[in-house]
Parts: sequence; C-alpha cells; structure tokens
Amino acid sequence: VVANTLIGTAIGNNAANSLTASANIIANGSGHDIAAAGAQSDGYGAKGDFALANAQRLGAGFGSEGGSTAWIASNVTGRFAIEGQDDIDRSSLMIDANAQAASALGNTAVNRIAVTATSLIDEDGPAAGSALSSFQSGDVDVQAASDLWVAGNGGVTDSSVSLSGNSNRALAVINDVDNALLVDAVRIGALTGYGAGAEVPLWGGGRIEGDHVLCNVQEAL
Repeated sequence: VVANTLIGTAIGNNAANSLTASANIIANGSGHDIAAAGAQSDGYGAKGDFALANAQRLGAGFGSEGGSTAWIASNVTGRFAIEGQDDIDRSSLMIDANAQAASALGNTAVNRIAVTATSLIDEDGPAAGSALSSFQSGDVDVQAASDLWVAGNGGVTDSSVSLSGNSNRALAVINDVDNALLVDAVRIGALTGYGAGAEVPLWGGGRIEGDHVLCNVQEAL
C-alpha cells in the first residue's frame, strides 16, 4: 500500500486573475495622473494604465443586517492497511508514502500583473502606471477534519513491516491570496512626480497611491 492519496477540498470563492502587457515602448494612455489600488469612491478597485481588481465576499460581512454566516466544511476519513487472518511468512509489507488531507477554504485567489517593456516613459507626458487591488471578506465558519488510520498485520514470520512517510493534514482558512505585480523595463519614468502614499485604517478601507501599486485588504469575522 504505497503512494496513495486521499484529498477532500471545499472552497467558497476561487479566482485566478492575470494581466500581462509586453511592448517596446508603453506610454500613458489612460489619462490617469496617478495609479491607485484599494478603496475607491464606488467600492474597492484599481485605477491606472494597467489595472486589475479582485473582490470576494462570503456571508453577510461588516455593516449588514439580517444576514447569515456561511459555512464551509471538509471531512475526510481514510484507512491504509494490510490485514488478514493468516500469518504472513517471508514477505515484505509496506504501508509507505500515503497522504491524506482535508481543506476548507473561504476565499482564495491568485492575482498577477506583469508589464514588460524597453521603456515606460512618455517623452511628452507622464509614464504608464499599474495598480493591483485584492479585497476579501469572510463572514464564514470554516471547518476541516481528517481522520486517518494506518495499520499493518502483526502476525508475520521472517518478514518485514514498514509504516513510513505517511502524512495527514487538515487546513481551514477564511481568506487566502497570492498577489504579485511585476514591472520590468530599462527605463521606468515617474507617473505622479511625488512620493507614494498608503492609508491603512484599522477597520475597513485601505488605499495605495503611486506609480505602481498593490493593495490587499482582508476581513474575517
């Protein structure tokens, strides 16, 4: 019984977003004089020549009335075993490298922006800017349980029994995200002409401004 896998996964919201731009010269074509990510006048989002925004919500969230809490659960039960009624003679028994896992995920996402150019400078105006915004809110109960039994026959003669390298894992997460913003250029000009700014209040909000910005906001109840 070798290298078997038993996996159970429950996911509320799952997203994979990407924005890629590649050129010799990339100029400011949006009219924005600043790149901004995070809280906007009309919600969470991103503004810039290259902008990507991801928003995920589970359950009622902050400031809501009469909503219910979401529930996400993953329960896995497994048994890897070699058993029998008769004695085993001159044999090699292996229960090795088996894996079991239970995962319960509320919001999960992968967000990517990649801008590649020789020059991001517009000789007659500001340079191009980029912004990535990720927002996750979870009013949710997440539960993960993994019950695993590994058993070998003890009635052996002139034999070997190996129980090695087996794994059991349970993971419960409300918000999980992987964000990356890549800008690769020989010449990278300024968009704003002044320093970047970040506002990160204790409750809600969150906004980043600058030439190339990334803002991540996560709420969990």
